[in-house]
Amino acid sequence: MVLSRFEGNRLFLPVVALILAGAALLIVFRDGPESGCRAVEVLRHADPASVATACDQNALGDLYYYGDGIPQDFGQAFHWFSLAAEQDYDDAQHNLGEMYFNGESVPKDYVQSYMWLTLAARDDWSLVGKAATEFRKKLGTLMSPEELEEAERLAEAWRTAHRPE
Repeated sequence: MVLSRFEGNRLFLPVVALILAGAALLIVFRDGPESGCRAVEVLRHADPASVATACDQNALGDLYYYGDGIPQDFGQAFHWFSLAAEQDYDDAQHNLGEMYFNGESVPKDYVQSYMWLTLAARDDWSLVGKAATEFRKKLGTLMSPEELEEAERLAEAWRTAHRPE
């Protein structure tokens, strides 16, 4: 049972909740007009075909995730985060890590969560990178060595396919 993994670690869930809340605040400060993202008000009414940049896709995913001015829909949030994550957008990769961790719109999957958090943590000096690094460290305590190895292998395969040197 998944809950047995939390025994003896009473601080894990509160710490994860704080990390998730902090990551959500990052979006408010990072993805404003100065970042190249369209305004939230514009995205709420945008034709989905016009939402092509990773920043806008991630922001639209946030709107669906939180139900901000539109009906909450984890399936749509996952769709938009996935599009942005495939463009190597670290916020979206972090968001996918959260969704896999929580089992929102997808089955709970620590390996996938760890993989996406690994990708998002590439810049550990950035706010997103720091949040992903901390979340990943905590998540790693819940995983077996085999699961960690698989997550790292998947992250490396993704990097090879999406980040040419």
